[in-house]
Amino acid sequence: MTKQELDQYFKNLEKIEHARSILPNLKIEWETNLDKIDFLALRSYKLFPNLIENQNKKFKVLSIETIEIEDYNIVDLFVHLPEAIKFLDLIDLIESGTKIIPPICHRSMQMINGELSILQDSHCADGGHRIVLSRSIGLSKIPAVVIESLDRFTFSKSEWQFDYDDNNIEAKNINSNKRFVFIMLDWQLEVNPLGDIIIHRD
Repeated sequence: MTKQELDQYFKNLEKIEHARSILPNLKIEWETNLDKIDFLALRSYKLFPNLIENQNKKFKVLSIETIEIEDYNIVDLFVHLPEAIKFLDLIDLIESGTKIIPPICHRSMQMINGELSILQDSHCADGGHRIVLSRSIGLSKIPAVVIESLDRFTFSKSEWQFDYDDNNIEAKNINSNKRFVFIMLDWQLEVNPLGDIIIHRD
């Protein structure tokens, strides 16, 4: 270990001691205005590209919702130094008065013969440290940014016909003007035992 590394180690120990002392009275101010959230500030931004423009093909930002976090265990935040540093950085932001971006929860949707329904209900895909810190200061509910993706389409063979070329697949309803166009590179096609066509993301 170099002198510089040793200096940093002892600085981190001092920061941990300070963090432990303020933790019981720590108050998180959440950024709940979607227009002001800078998704680029998140370490996990690469998992949700283009959220800031709300133009991503896959994800759509919906709303801020309150989520329950009581199922998360209350743990010692500072046992393992690499994880402790992430908590220290978060606590520094909170102490500075910076509004904290809520965790991101993802809801997966599907369409069955043109009717929208939930495929998988919301689960937090980002924000583990913010959730664990929230539990450690006694919170049981916090805000979350809910994003949604439409990941699966099911078409009954008796109700739909299909056209395709080298680039796209088009599903057209036999009894109405409903139609869906899929870019082949973005989707996979399967046939279930009933002969229905299932189009889903990779």
